[in-house]
Amino acid sequence: MPFPCFLHSQVVEVLLILHQLTTRNRNPLLADAGSTDELNEKLNDLYQQENQLFADHKEAWDKAFGFMSKNTSGDSMTENYADSLASAVDSNKDSFSEEEYDTLSKDIETIRGIEKEIAKLEKQARAEKQHKKKFELVLKVRSLKQEMDLLSVN
Repeated sequence: MPFPCFLHSQVVEVLLILHQLTTRNRNPLLADAGSTDELNEKLNDLYQQENQLFADHKEAWDKAFGFMSKNTSGDSMTENYADSLASAVDSNKDSFSEEEYDTLSKDIETIRGIEKEIAKLEKQARAEKQHKKKFELVLKVRSLKQEMDLLSVN
């Protein structure tokens, strides 16, 4: 019995997508990535920690943000967040009291650590989503193969 065209095209499409996914990212997935919900909860907690730093030292941060460039093109887009903050604070050091400058510098180092954790969790989330998509495609391929086997038997 000839192979049904509609199933053939679906299998080819699934296999192409699966191939693209496996060749794009060759890094091994982290075994302890946790669920997406857990990762999102951890990310939200880290963002809240950053926001709390800004709230705790609101006056100093409002002053620092006032010095930051509103232009989002160029180098500022490639800098990480802590580096952008440090650049704004350092280039306007004379505008801050010694206490404000020390507070902002400490906050920036804390933010730098938080940003590292955020980057790590975002990488885990991407890997987890990719792993889930691969798994779903493998299940679809198996299902299509079973359909093909049934059709070839008939």
